[in-house]
Amino acid sequence: MEFDNLGNLSPYTVIKTDWMTFEANFVHRFPQSITRKNLFGEFSDYLISLKNILGNDFFQWVDGSFVTNKLNPNDIDLVTFVDWEIYAANESKIDSLRDFRNNTDARIDGYFVPVYSENHKKHVLYQADNLQWLYQFSRSRTDRKKGFIQLNH
Repeated sequence: MEFDNLGNLSPYTVIKTDWMTFEANFVHRFPQSITRKNLFGEFSDYLISLKNILGNDFFQWVDGSFVTNKLNPNDIDLVTFVDWEIYAANESKIDSLRDFRNNTDARIDGYFVPVYSENHKKHVLYQADNLQWLYQFSRSRTDRKKGFIQLNH
């Protein structure tokens, strides 16, 4: 993984990677960090809970200070994209996971986007959500371009 002179991921696009590479680049690469290891542990726990609900057929976009070269990020921002049928069948469990995260000191800021296939009447909703997150995650708060991570599960 490469960072630009402002500490943001480069290239300025979706950067697909696997779990081990993610850990190597955003945890092990920062041995002096006092927050990264714990944040990664929280993310790992969140992911285990999520896989217990959704199985392994989803992907996540990961953004925020955790995927920059900031030594001590405060949280991990992510969006989970999951097939709409799996989402609908498990919505109450997903809501419980979200409520648990919102009502604790967890530092995982997670959102969900149901994925509708191209021939589904609600596909336009998926396209709109996808574009919104793509825009939000590809720009910094000061409107500078940056890259972000995609993890496939």
